[in-house]
Amino acid sequence: MGRFSPYWFVLSLALLTAVATIHVATYFDLDFLDRWPILWGVYLAIFAIDALAIFDAKDRTGARGKTPMFTAFEPRAQRTADFIAAILMAYALLMLVSAWRFEGAPNRIDGKPVISNHGIIVRQLTEREFLHAKAVDMRFFSALMLAFCGGAALELLSLALLERKKRAKTRVANSTLSN
Repeated sequence: MGRFSPYWFVLSLALLTAVATIHVATYFDLDFLDRWPILWGVYLAIFAIDALAIFDAKDRTGARGKTPMFTAFEPRAQRTADFIAAILMAYALLMLVSAWRFEGAPNRIDGKPVISNHGIIVRQLTEREFLHAKAVDMRFFSALMLAFCGGAALELLSLALLERKKRAKTRVANSTLSN
């Protein structure tokens, strides 16, 4: 990844902040993506950052098959990063289970808010129930994106720290040679 890793890390932090904001809003029954569909671009950018982090880890480690992540961290920090990534994935799974309590998906059919399953209306909802159901539906997806983006941000942090350590060693070696 070379000297650009700090920039990619900063971008991943910006994306993590955006997806965390979208996710927290779902707890207040707000769906920013409904209001501003351009925000779906945040999720597309997360996939790009994830791919960048994984491909870079593969190149750096030369791994075949499963890509080891967080290898630029010291062993103790690597275990912490693995733990944080596992917590984020467990949270995403918990949100999936909470989304399953509905018998279908929240939709508007003929202008009426309903829960429908494969086009069949399961039950009609009040506007408040509809907003809540949409928020719960979105909460799982945003939790999953939070897990992906969090993992990528941790990987890019490890690479940025590794890059900083390499630059510091180079600076020390250069100053030693010049003296």
